[in-house]
Amino acid sequence: MSKRNRYLTPLVGKPSVKPSEKKKPAQGLLKPKYCNYDVNRKFVLVSHEDGCAVYVEKETLEKGKQNPVINQAVSFQAAEGPNLEEAAQPAMHPSNSYPRKSLQINLLNRPNEVEKAVEKESGTVFNRLEPRQVVNTPTNAPLSVAVDGASSSQLYSPTEMCENEDDEFDVDSLHGKRQSAFDRLGPLTESKKPKLTINLNLTKEQRQVVQEEPYIPTCKRPELVNSMNDIVRRYLPIWPWNYTVTAKKSFTARVSKSVMLMEKEQVDEIYGREHSMIQVSIKGFPKTWTKEDILDVLLENLKGKSFIPCFIELTKEECKFLVNKCKGALLEIHGFGFFIRQYDIELALTISIVHLTATQLDFRPREIIQDLVKSSYKDGTLNLKSFTLQKDLSHFIYYPLNRIYNQREMIQQMNFVNWRHLTDLNLSHNRLTSLDGFHLPTYTPRLRSLDLSYNHIPSLPTLLTCRGLPLKKLWLEGNPLCLDVNADTYVECLRMMFSGLKELDGEPIHLKGEMPKFNKNYCPEDVYSIVEKYLETFYTLIDSEKKELVESMYDKNAVLTITARNKLRHDYDAFRYLRPLFQKCRVIEQKVFDSVRGPTNIKNLITAWPKIMHDPTTFTTDVMHYTTDTVVLKVAGVMKVVAASLAEDEHVLAFARTVVLHTRDSNEYKITNEMLYWDEPTREYADAAFKLIRIRNKKVELKFESTPDESVQEELIRAFMKVTRLEAAPSRRCLEEKDWHFKHALEYYVKLLKLDNTSSLYSE
Repeated sequence: MSKRNRYLTPLVGKPSVKPSEKKKPAQGLLKPKYCNYDVNRKFVLVSHEDGCAVYVEKETLEKGKQNPVINQAVSFQAAEGPNLEEAAQPAMHPSNSYPRKSLQINLLNRPNEVEKAVEKESGTVFNRLEPRQVVNTPTNAPLSVAVDGASSSQLYSPTEMCENEDDEFDVDSLHGKRQSAFDRLGPLTESKKPKLTINLNLTKEQRQVVQEEPYIPTCKRPELVNSMNDIVRRYLPIWPWNYTVTAKKSFTARVSKSVMLMEKEQVDEIYGREHSMIQVSIKGFPKTWTKEDILDVLLENLKGKSFIPCFIELTKEECKFLVNKCKGALLEIHGFGFFIRQYDIELALTISIVHLTATQLDFRPREIIQDLVKSSYKDGTLNLKSFTLQKDLSHFIYYPLNRIYNQREMIQQMNFVNWRHLTDLNLSHNRLTSLDGFHLPTYTPRLRSLDLSYNHIPSLPTLLTCRGLPLKKLWLEGNPLCLDVNADTYVECLRMMFSGLKELDGEPIHLKGEMPKFNKNYCPEDVYSIVEKYLETFYTLIDSEKKELVESMYDKNAVLTITARNKLRHDYDAFRYLRPLFQKCRVIEQKVFDSVRGPTNIKNLITAWPKIMHDPTTFTTDVMHYTTDTVVLKVAGVMKVVAASLAEDEHVLAFARTVVLHTRDSNEYKITNEMLYWDEPTREYADAAFKLIRIRNKKVELKFESTPDESVQEELIRAFMKVTRLEAAPSRRCLEEKDWHFKHALEYYVKLLKLDNTSSLYSE
């Protein structure tokens, strides 16, 4: 036998024999001696008497089994050179044009039958080969096997006996002992650890390894266990997933579309039942998704359909929930084929009819939504902030207002809300991207205040649907639209949309020709307590009989300057009783600059004044400057000189007092400089003064100094009986026990009620 390359290629194209010579034995037809197959049962090794061998698909033999040629020989044509690409071409018998499909697909389902058939027809002997590690290779590429210790792959020879062209092909070696796959290829590679994703936007200090948190059942999560929401506290004890929810029948994706159509027709009536609860399960989502992400994808594909998920349970593999009266949406899921695709993620859905009803749970989603809206509506104000998006409530019912259908249903179904007289509406923190479903200009024509803060409104043109509203206040902070425009354009565009807008994001907007708001008093919060203490102490002392006590409020270097209107100083007849107030008065025209220095001199001047009284209701206080140790404030108002007898008139004066308060130890503030100006008040100012009487708070004492008489006792007993619903005898006992002190008697009765000891009041 001559040495030659053992690479074999099938006959492709024209056969090696002419059509007229088909009955004659063709050149290269050899009687097969052995047929072997690998452990994967995909390929058959056919060897010949002259030592040539080829690795052929079983399907070729399976189809060729019907051809009589297979009983005598399998035809192959030897390749003249080591052309690997030709040697790996699909094997094809010249008598039947059936190429192999792929090196990786098992096209034979019953190899044992083929094995017996070929043995019977051709007398071949099958011998199983050891498993090998086959590299995934395209159909037209050489078949190769990975070799330990080598950087490149070698041609995959099933017998490993054609690797050296100088060696003789030993047929009997096929029956010898072969190396196992473990010896040839080594142990299996270890499973790789999951890759660690690093956020490059964070600094090295901010990066940390986040361990996967263990799964906690929804009903045991802290936000639900510690929730104060009435709905959560009511339905948490009957959380349905704490128990086994059995399914009568389930519907999911099937190969046959006709079967799915038949199932859709069968459940049409069941989905429409009033009290039936239907379970929906979703699988195939990434582990990083939240229940809101999963439900939003589902709701996005159910546009125009009513769908309210309830009792939402999210595990690592599945998100399941219940729905009620959602026939249209459930039939739509049947129409999807129970698959929903979001980008490259495919979600698989399953619908189950369960042994659970809304009556058993006492949970009807639309009634729950109505109760939530009712609790948020009062006197023309509707607060829908974070509607069903709270961490606790969103597990029990999910009704996001960013869905256009839910917006439309909210307006149409909530008939108890007087939409046409609604003045304030809060829609903040609802992930809104559009307001098209609300139709606010049509349904809320009197809306004055609208809060859309912290939503997902992309741009200002989105608000054009609200252009007809007579808004006075609008909140848009926290929306993406605030990042796209500068402050001037932002305000200008919104004023063009809402011409009457006066407040934007909590800041006032001054319209053209409008005066700014007048604040009677200006006092920063940092110095509020200091100013309040000064007003309460100083004016109380100066109006009292003990004016000399004001000396302690002045600093040792204090200076007091007084200025008065010229008319008050020169009109002697009209203001003769006010002359003591003008002592040490400065006259700038005459270059008279008198002042009073020192706390003692200031005290002497003030005590020489007649008795005066200030009206605090006319005070205006402005803090003009303040630091950590100094406060400058101005107090203006009206005061009067108290007449000594009824025959004298009481004269009213206006004053303005500018005071500098200073502290050296950050504990006690004293007056270091004071400027006082006297003026004649206007008629309106004078008429409004001293009209309001301030009544000091005084505690009402319900205790009698002595035992009340019979008539008073009867009145107290009747009042006690009305409050406590007791009879006359136990009411008298309570009052007598506490010496007829009404409040103490009530406290005594409440204490007995808590101890469940009210029977002592009836005992003799």
